[in-house]
Amino acid sequence: MTGMNLSAPALRLAAAFVLVAFAAFTLDLLRQFGYMGFVEVASANGVAVQVFTDLVIALTFVLAWVIIDARREGGSYWPVIFVTLLFGSLGPLLYLVVRPLKANVQRAVVLGALAVLGATAALNWAAVAPSPLDL
Repeated sequence: MTGMNLSAPALRLAAAFVLVAFAAFTLDLLRQFGYMGFVEVASANGVAVQVFTDLVIALTFVLAWVIIDARREGGSYWPVIFVTLLFGSLGPLLYLVVRPLKANVQRAVVLGALAVLGATAALNWAAVAPSPLDL
């Protein structure tokens, strides 16, 4: 039996596709439910807590690989950690897409993505936060 033989560019393209699709999905859910919606679901029952814990464990090991790989390649891993803490799997997906780029291009792409994600999150928070006039 022969296995799949994916090239690095094909994997990068697949990661880019998943990144864009999953980012759109995630940001839409954040717009609808906010971060507290995620917290409520993650703590709803034992099964939800187990799934959330599983995700935390998996992402911790993925981030360990990102840190080791970024140090070896001379890249920065802090933006990936930041995106992962805010948006979960989007951080490692972003790293897979920008990893082969030169360090200065990596930083520009990651900082641009952070700006877009951060602005979207801020707009989401502003949409659900109470107005100071309501306080």
